[in-house]
Amino acid sequence: MNMRAALGLFLLIAARANSQVWIDSGGGDWKPDDSVLEDATSKLSESFSSAADERSGVVPPWTGYQLRYQGYVENGVRLLKISGSCTKGEETCPEHEEIVVTADGGPCYFDAIYETKERLVVYFFLHGYA
Repeated sequence: MNMRAALGLFLLIAARANSQVWIDSGGGDWKPDDSVLEDATSKLSESFSSAADERSGVVPPWTGYQLRYQGYVENGVRLLKISGSCTKGEETCPEHEEIVVTADGGPCYFDAIYETKERLVVYFFLHGYA
């Protein structure tokens, strides 16, 4: 493998290692494009970091979550309902026809709502243990 090919492979692996796994839960009122998901990822990362900093104990790294989403409209505003769950290597949770909402399960799960007009996270909750 030449140096240029090796560099390309390295950059591809690095990009995948730092990217989130997004899963469309189906249904919903609208489908976000890649730019919306990229912006939501950036804003969610900030919310996640703040919540993790406030939490005592071990919280899985941000890059260890898959993000299941569903787009809906409320009062004319497009929102993304997001349910985050830990991944184990390349393994992900099975796909469902609806979004999965977890009521507990520790910090391996979080729920969020991203508002596309103002481009901000309007709700974020990192789960704990009951």
